[in-house]
Amino acid sequence: MSLARSTDLSSSFGVEQEHFIFRDGLPPSRSDVESLFLHLSRFGYVAKHDATGSLRGAAKKTRFGSVAVMPDFCTHILELVFPPLRSFDEFYVLYEQSLGEVQAALTALGMSIVYGGSLPNVPVSSEIFYSSPAAQDRGALFVDRILPSAPFANRLFFAAMAATQVHIATVDRPAQLLPVLYRFEYLIPLMFCTESIFAGRRALCARSLMYRDGFDERFWPAAYPAPVARSIAEYDRLLASSTPQLKDYSLIALRKHGLEFRSACSQETVGRIIELVAMRFLMLASANTPSAGASNRREYYELCERGDRDEAMVDDLLSVLQAGRAALPKKLDPHLDSAIARLGTDGRVSMLQ
Repeated sequence: MSLARSTDLSSSFGVEQEHFIFRDGLPPSRSDVESLFLHLSRFGYVAKHDATGSLRGAAKKTRFGSVAVMPDFCTHILELVFPPLRSFDEFYVLYEQSLGEVQAALTALGMSIVYGGSLPNVPVSSEIFYSSPAAQDRGALFVDRILPSAPFANRLFFAAMAATQVHIATVDRPAQLLPVLYRFEYLIPLMFCTESIFAGRRALCARSLMYRDGFDERFWPAAYPAPVARSIAEYDRLLASSTPQLKDYSLIALRKHGLEFRSACSQETVGRIIELVAMRFLMLASANTPSAGASNRREYYELCERGDRDEAMVDDLLSVLQAGRAALPKKLDPHLDSAIARLGTDGRVSMLQ
């Protein structure tokens, strides 16, 4: 595997940023969200309709590419989709401008963003709002799936989570790196997840646990899958054999032109998002090492659920990543240092002590 051209920012990255939005503490209605998309026309956005004429979102062409704003599963989760970029400076400008426009439109309509990666419960009055007819078809399968009896299981758990997803362009589909990349995921809840309570249960990262408990054993691509595929053929076979046939909901998804990482909770600032992207570049640059160890799926879920932190594992993973930094440009160092500093030295997450 190689990144497109190199492991510096000549490889493009994309960001999908989700935020909860509410009006007076309640999810907005479908008409509220449609009004938001129409209001964004004041900032140059064009409302997007599907073949049936239904309003599905809005998009704006900028000098950096097109930015799309759309619902994500429900009316109270808003997604901003940014174009592929190769510059943190460009992303910073585009993100701040786009989020500012969205916030201005929300304020004008009596709505606001509520930051965080998960909600305490699925809002009773939430309305499912699909971004396309195809998404609506998948949604019917999702809602009707078999739900296991598990601590964080909820039929509509997507209505209680928001993420910052990062896509890194590669010149192939590097399935052979997935075992090492998943091992690195152990660090993400410590740096980029928000402590939360879901359905009365306290957790360091409820989102991963909702994915884990939201499907029965027949559905392979959920959260940290077992087994982790080691080849494209195995990956595609496991996807094809999963029931029901839904999207790939694993933490690291192979895409046609790269990898999509989705374990991080929704980040509150553009600085944190840039740190997350920098860490993803570092993990990819370090993923060819044979010394990263065996699967840590059990430890990952223990960390997410109880805050149990394995200091030896953290040290080992940081050692592997440190070696990979030599392949990256120095301009990433401040972002990486800031992210790694949040790991701290405590052996247990303070909230769960």
